[in-house]
Amino acid sequence: MKKTSLISGLILLMCLFTSQVRAQSYDQMWKEVENLEKKDLPKSVISQVNRIYAKAENEKNAPQ
Repeated sequence: MKKTSLISGLILLMCLFTSQVRAQSYDQMWKEVENLEKKDLPKSVISQVNRIYAKAENEKNAPQ
């Protein structure tokens, strides 16, 4: 019983950790877009947004 609950707990923690990593990744990508906008680099902004879109589409992450 202890072994099962330990394994279940570890799986739950791993799931939570991976969702946090994805969120941080998107946050970093959007911050890069903001920085490129401030530098007035429209082609780079479009390129970065397309990368975000492709990543979100692959992960089926509609909100991004």
